[in-house]
Amino acid sequence: MRIKTNLKRKFMPFAMAVVLSATSMPMYMTQTAIVKAATASSFGTEATELKAGTYTVPLALKNASDITKASMAAGAIGENGILTVDESGKATLEVTLQELKVMGITGAAGDFQVYQGNDTKSEKQAAQILTKDETTGNPTKVKFEIPDITKTADGVYVSMYIDAMKNNVNAFLKIDYASLGGNNSSSDGVKEKTISISQFGGYDIKTVVTYKDDKVTDLAVTGENFKGKFAKQNENDYLPKAVNKIKDQVVGLNIKDQTAFDKVDTVSGATTSATAIKNAAMEALGLTPKQEILAEAPETVKAGTYEIQMKNVTDIVDHSLSAADHDKKVIATLKVDENGKMTLSYPVISNTVTEPLEVLGFNGYYNGSALTKDGVEVTSDDDGIVTNVNMPLTGAKPQQTYKANFKLYVPSMANLNGTYDEIEINNGKFNSDATITLYWDTLKEVKDQTVLADGIYKVDAKMLRADGTGSTSMTDKAITHKVKLTVKDGKYYVTLNFKGIEVFGEKGYVNKVQYLDGDKAKDVTVNSVQKYTDGKVVKDDYGTNYPDLVTFPMTDEAVKYSVVPMQVYVAIMENMTPGSGTQKVNLSLDLSSAVKTTANDKDFNSEDVIESAKVTAPQTPAGVKAASADHDKVKVTWNKVSQAAGYEVYQNSKKIADVKTNSYTKTKLTTGTKYTYKVRAYKLNGTKKVYSGYSKNVTATPNLSTVTSVKVKNSSKKSAKITFKKVNGASGYVIYRATKKNGKDKAVSTLKKGTAVSYTNKKLKKKSTYYYKVRAYKKVGKKTVYGAYSKTVSVKIKK
Repeated sequence: MRIKTNLKRKFMPFAMAVVLSATSMPMYMTQTAIVKAATASSFGTEATELKAGTYTVPLALKNASDITKASMAAGAIGENGILTVDESGKATLEVTLQELKVMGITGAAGDFQVYQGNDTKSEKQAAQILTKDETTGNPTKVKFEIPDITKTADGVYVSMYIDAMKNNVNAFLKIDYASLGGNNSSSDGVKEKTISISQFGGYDIKTVVTYKDDKVTDLAVTGENFKGKFAKQNENDYLPKAVNKIKDQVVGLNIKDQTAFDKVDTVSGATTSATAIKNAAMEALGLTPKQEILAEAPETVKAGTYEIQMKNVTDIVDHSLSAADHDKKVIATLKVDENGKMTLSYPVISNTVTEPLEVLGFNGYYNGSALTKDGVEVTSDDDGIVTNVNMPLTGAKPQQTYKANFKLYVPSMANLNGTYDEIEINNGKFNSDATITLYWDTLKEVKDQTVLADGIYKVDAKMLRADGTGSTSMTDKAITHKVKLTVKDGKYYVTLNFKGIEVFGEKGYVNKVQYLDGDKAKDVTVNSVQKYTDGKVVKDDYGTNYPDLVTFPMTDEAVKYSVVPMQVYVAIMENMTPGSGTQKVNLSLDLSSAVKTTANDKDFNSEDVIESAKVTAPQTPAGVKAASADHDKVKVTWNKVSQAAGYEVYQNSKKIADVKTNSYTKTKLTTGTKYTYKVRAYKLNGTKKVYSGYSKNVTATPNLSTVTSVKVKNSSKKSAKITFKKVNGASGYVIYRATKKNGKDKAVSTLKKGTAVSYTNKKLKKKSTYYYKVRAYKKVGKKTVYGAYSKTVSVKIKK
């Protein structure tokens, strides 16, 4: 079995755009803490408790709109930051800013600012510049205080200017607080991980890693649950062989050295087991495995048409030529004739955010060491950019990987000429080998579609991304999924019903709808446009006359594959991110679901949404207040907002309630803990909420009520009996006494039950006057929280 490995490349990334889109992998360094106090503060969504001290914390720069994806400027920061927490919980972070150098193009980050809230609409504060580059003057290290309101999130939103991009970039600076949990961790220990293998019948591999002084001292491996006809062979042959292969290489490695573990060689007679052991050991230690276990290629494939998942990745820097991300697979078509000859047809993609390059040509595939274009068919668009390749697969039997060569162009390198690491570049254009990896375990035969007779049908449909991954496009939410299909004289015509879609909280519409006939984009017939419930044509800040019902013919190829390549324009996306409005999509039709019907079938409109006329946003709530309502309650109030249909209440930036009145009481809180609240109002536009801005933040701490109905009397000789009402939630009460009015109070007794509501103070002096007051207390973990003092009562001892 062959393993596809991310090898270290000598060739640097193609362009500044490529580097800025790369995901920087954090280096998990030792979390050294200088402990100053026993009190710990909570950070991140996992509420990781950190004592006062200094920590090395992994950082990653993420996309501000989708924090699961890398930022375009991910390479501009260092892999780790210095987090300092003081005794009060105040936290500061030092971040290293890196210079970006690529093929003579240099970029650096400047004007580093931190948003003070959990979004990019809040106020910004400039970070303190600690050091600068002596030559360029660019900041190389900055420091800032982490805003309190963001401490419950896994990072902060930031803004910086990237000079090579000539633009400001918003991003989410992810701070891996969770990796700092247990900051007193030892460099000695034992970690374990179990990985399940599905190949060859399947079995589980349990790997136990023992280490001392951060060095692996032992690797223990056991196999369990062996299945299938290879069970004995796996247990008695392949697994022991793999254990010996990996153990010899792993023992002695530093448990934090990602690079050293990446170099562990698993290519042997037991590749699957060896790779699983290596991956399990790395995962147990918190490292990231980079090797991929590929299913064995079959000996033969019978004649037919198939779908198969694949990757098409350049040998220079691992850039995908068929998907928007080099880690993603796409769906290709594999055709096998009666003689076993195989032909692979796959998409080619250019100019994505993460892969900002263009594929200008296909130079051929490798038959042995020879590059050839025999039997190749290449499809290009009007600009000469390759969109699809159809090529024979060589070899006596199917392989896991094949090699090809493409002509590439990086626009940001247009002025670059010369030879770099044996790569000849001519005005940003160069040739590169690519590895095509086939995932044979995804092979699926495509059956011939049933030919439909003339008539009207309803058909299940969905809108897919055009990258071949099979994932739905954002425009899938813009159509009704029961599509009208008309067959007339053997020709197929599709009628699509469009509707509005939500894009980052705003309503948007699809426009400029076209279908692709070969390489040519053709306009659809617009039968009607979007209208409000009052009959007026929808009009917004981005345009009008958005299509509602459209009709277009299916080409023979579209009918054959049940997929219509299309192009649409989403104006709101263009406004948010210039260049992203025009989107290529695939309308996938399940012709096997076709049911003959009539033109008036209600299913055609079952998902349609007709919007109400645009509603203006309500005013932002004013007069917001928050106060303790009991030991575990906080009441939030605000002024009513005219025409508001309701209000959303947020606690620590998380929505906790949707109410119709102008007050809300939050229960089940922790006594003595401070909480932050804000409110926003909304109106209803049909079923959609139109929001006001957020109110100012207010804080409150739930606390015990003040003790009331305090009384005292000289009930017996030289004694005073104090009584009072029980306080809800109290663990007990403290009785205070003074011998003078406004004199110094002294605690004379602590009642340790919340139900104890009286106390007799004995051995008092006759004819003396004593002054008493009471306050409740509650135990919260190891902390004692006190309520307010009651009013003072007095008694003169007469008995």
